[in-house]
Amino acid sequence: MDYLDGTLLDGTPHACRVHDTVLDLIISLSEKESFVTIVLAGDRMESKVRRLSLHNNSTTWPTIKMPKLRSLTIFPPASVVIDPTPFLSHYLLLRVLDLRRCKLNDLASLRFVGNLSHRRYLGLPSTEGDGPFQLPVEIGKLRFLKTLDLSETRVEKLPPSVITGLGQLMCLSGGWIGFGTRLRLKNKLTSLEVLEGLIVASKYIAEELGYLTQLRVLVVKIISTEEANDDGWTACITALLESLGKLTKLECLRIYVSFDATILHGSMTEPQPLRNLRQLHIIGGYNDVRMPAWIRPAWLPALSYLDIRVKHERTDDIQVLGTLPCLGHLRFKAHRAAVERFAVGADAFPRLVICVFDIWDVDGGTTVVPSTFPRGAMPMLQDFAFYIGLKQLGKNVAVEGLGLGNLPSLRSITAIYYLHVEPDKFNVVREKCNEHGTVYAISSNFGDRMTTQSMGLMILLSKYF
Repeated sequence: MDYLDGTLLDGTPHACRVHDTVLDLIISLSEKESFVTIVLAGDRMESKVRRLSLHNNSTTWPTIKMPKLRSLTIFPPASVVIDPTPFLSHYLLLRVLDLRRCKLNDLASLRFVGNLSHRRYLGLPSTEGDGPFQLPVEIGKLRFLKTLDLSETRVEKLPPSVITGLGQLMCLSGGWIGFGTRLRLKNKLTSLEVLEGLIVASKYIAEELGYLTQLRVLVVKIISTEEANDDGWTACITALLESLGKLTKLECLRIYVSFDATILHGSMTEPQPLRNLRQLHIIGGYNDVRMPAWIRPAWLPALSYLDIRVKHERTDDIQVLGTLPCLGHLRFKAHRAAVERFAVGADAFPRLVICVFDIWDVDGGTTVVPSTFPRGAMPMLQDFAFYIGLKQLGKNVAVEGLGLGNLPSLRSITAIYYLHVEPDKFNVVREKCNEHGTVYAISSNFGDRMTTQSMGLMILLSKYF
């Protein structure tokens, strides 16, 4: 088995390939063992089924007995509200139940799920009507449950009895719909390795995270409340950073910020608090978010994938990012470029392969272009994208002036420019750019959709080698 090229940039394999002989063996064994059965509306089924996937089935459930059924996934029509209770209550040995693509009138109809004690995976469906929606407390009886997926629901809070009962839970995915998922952890769920969709709105929740020392994947959203004040938010962020410092097994961290969070700057008490972190995403939107001071090589020695979006670039941000020893994929987006930058060393970005610098040159700032980096920097860089600002647009963007000779492994380069333009003016913009001697092809990421109204236009000027 071989990993496909480019699937290890973030430190995690995403795809692989096997020899044809091995593939034939896998298919043969799967058919022999009835590994999975896909049923469309009207298809017949056998009682030997172990893993069943129902497609386009409305309210007519299979009546045939399937004593060996262990896994069930349902894909009903989008407009159909289902009631699975009469059917599912007969299959007490189910280990996997995926209802995420279904729609129910009320989650309360799933109380019977608490009787399916062999359950290892449970994906809950969406519901009709307005929230908030309560999770049936009977789910707390599933003491062998490993994965609970609430991503399609609008559940705001897990009942204490559910938290207490799910002692073996390893993966908990909350939803970003509505208010997301608010948890009162109370030093429970200590087996958790994946926690996605947690809203951090208080110091209490931030502190509770520190007890989940087995976490490998964490996705949090920081939100403000009407009752919060500056001192309260300072305490909340301080507690959050202290908790992150205790999660030494963390490999992937996503932080979404929905308020003015310059106080993301802080410290962690551990000497190497995030030594195993490989993926980091900080999405700050248009809030006054800046790159946290804890992004440094001493604390992130294994970081290979970084996606950070801030409002203001600081003078040393690019220099600091260049010192991360394992960084292979970087996206840095800033709405306000630094007026001046510290010089980048010749040993900067030693393992970077894919790089996007989307930094706007407003208020006197300057963009980041390939010539920013001296010879010796970025020796492994293959794909480079950067923002062309108002100062560069309309000029002759020549290859000779970009300093591409300093990037020996370069495979493609893309320049980005944003503007608002009437649909019927797009071709005029294209011709105008070509008149200025650019050697790049120009395209719009909006494609044929730009036909009826004025839209934000992204012009991509790309060159492939």
